[in-house]
Amino acid sequence: VKVAEGTDCVSIAVDWVNKKVYWVTEDRAQLAVSSYDGSNQATLLWINVGWILRAVAVSPKSGYIFWSNCGNDPHIGRANMDGTHQTFLIKESEGDQIVAPTAMTIDQNTDHLYWIDTHYQTLHIMDFNGNNFPLQRSSIHMISAWRMSLFEDRVYWVDSEMSEGAYKMHRASKLTGANYIETSLDIEARISGFRMYTDCFNRHILMRVLATTATTSVS
Repeated sequence: VKVAEGTDCVSIAVDWVNKKVYWVTEDRAQLAVSSYDGSNQATLLWINVGWILRAVAVSPKSGYIFWSNCGNDPHIGRANMDGTHQTFLIKESEGDQIVAPTAMTIDQNTDHLYWIDTHYQTLHIMDFNGNNFPLQRSSIHMISAWRMSLFEDRVYWVDSEMSEGAYKMHRASKLTGANYIETSLDIEARISGFRMYTDCFNRHILMRVLATTATTSVS
């Protein structure tokens, strides 16, 4: 998909059922969609002044799209995949504990949204109606969380900045937030996104990194 030159696309999500791509931009302050080939581009959500979008996720089964805002009035929002019926699931101005929801991903099997707040350094699980439950509190390992993914019974996230000379990937139980493990990655570029999948031949997990040429093994 090709968007306007110079556009700062900070997060993308793929609807593999309807063959569409969703993305959020920081400089143009919008949530947009197009077909796989880049045709039929449309803006679904123009952002209010002061909003800073950081993540987008889709659930084709439920017909929802989600976004997170780390700017004025931090929140996580939900809409139909055509942009209609926009609502806030969790919102600071309504008393919810949310400041910097920088990373977000969906468990497509259970219809739950996982997200990290780097201000509070907390990992959360939330259903699609906004019922939110913290899984892990005040962990220094979440201070620069940038992108998230799920694989089997684990949740993974990567940092936005290098630490000790390397980008780090972190993982924990998606049910409890326990069994934390940290791995240094042999990648020099900032990770714009990743997905976990199984290599049937080698029986390990591979991390496919977007916007670079790297593919990294993670045991």
